[in-house]
Amino acid sequence: MSKTVHVILQRDVAKLGKGGEVVKVASGYARNYLLPEGFALSASVGNVARFEHNKKVAGEKAAKIRSDAAALATKLGSLELTIARTVGGEGKLYGSVTHKDIEAASRPRATTSTARSCRWTTSARPGPTPSPPSSPRRSPRPSR
Repeated sequence: MSKTVHVILQRDVAKLGKGGEVVKVASGYARNYLLPEGFALSASVGNVARFEHNKKVAGEKAAKIRSDAAALATKLGSLELTIARTVGGEGKLYGSVTHKDIEAASRPRATTSTARSCRWTTSARPGPTPSPPSSPRRSPRPSR
């Protein structure tokens, strides 16, 4: 058996490469870690062709999503909304303006629902924005 093999990385692997790259690794590293954990595929001719095809299809899909998002951003950029809320004597807002309020106010003017196609990343309230939840950690492999 050869001491090194070529594999296609399915995702980024620290100190090895980025997803989609064909890299040369020790056969034991590929056999015992990369392949069973789903980090890589063996770099056969069929796997390389399939991976390139999947990358091309994903790129086309991403381009379509990007163009749709740009069209929606242009449409929403010209939209001006007025939402009436109660304020105190100092001009401070009681409560908040939520994404549901914005969706309800924009629904009569918009042709599509903005709740499903937009992700609201900013808050109307000043202060720190919450950070997105971190991905769950994988538990270590059980020892044999």
